[in-house]
Amino acid sequence: MELFIPTFLKFCYSISFVFILARFLYYPGKGQKEYVFTYILLATMISLLCILILRVEISFGLALGIFAIFSLMRYRTTSISPREMTYMFICAGIAAKNHLAPPEIEFYRILITDGIILLLVGASEYFLFRSKYTNKVLVYKNLELIHPARRSELTEDLNARYGISQIKKIKVGRIDEIKNAARLEILFEDTDESNLDD
Repeated sequence: MELFIPTFLKFCYSISFVFILARFLYYPGKGQKEYVFTYILLATMISLLCILILRVEISFGLALGIFAIFSLMRYRTTSISPREMTYMFICAGIAAKNHLAPPEIEFYRILITDGIILLLVGASEYFLFRSKYTNKVLVYKNLELIHPARRSELTEDLNARYGISQIKKIKVGRIDEIKNAARLEILFEDTDESNLDD
C-alpha cells in the first residue's frame, strides 16, 4: 500500500503531461483528434505495463514480449506523417521513462527532463509549424497566364477561380501543352486555416 500512492501519483502526472503535450502542443498545429486519443491511451497502456513489470515478478522474456507487441502495430488505414510518429514516440517514451525510473531517483529530476521535452517541443511547434502559409499544388489550364510577366493576372485569376488570395509565391512545374495545362505550386497565407497542406 505504501507504494500505491507514489505510483498512482506518478501515473496521474505522466498521463496529465501527455494530455498537455497532445492537446495544447500537437492539436493546435493542425493536429487530428484521433491522434490525441491515440497518444493518451498509448501512454496509459505503456504506463500500466511498466507498473506491472516493476511490481510483479515476470520473466525478462515476457517483458520483452509485451513491448515487442508495439513493434508489430501498424496503422494501415491511413498514412502517418513524421510529425504524428514523433509525437507517438515522445508519448510512449515519457510514459516508459517516468515509470521505469528507479525509485531512488528524485522526482524533481523527472520534472526537469519532462520540462526540457515540453520546452523543446513547444519551441519547435512555435517556430516550425505555426506559419499561416500553406502550400497547394494544382493543375492550371490557362498556359497564357503562367508567363512571369503576367504574374499579377495569374494571381487575380487564381483568386477568382479558387478563392486563393494573399499569394506569396507561385512555382510553375511540369507543362503539358497537349492538355494545355501546367502544374502550379502556390504558397499563400491561410488566415482562417481552411486549407490542407499538400
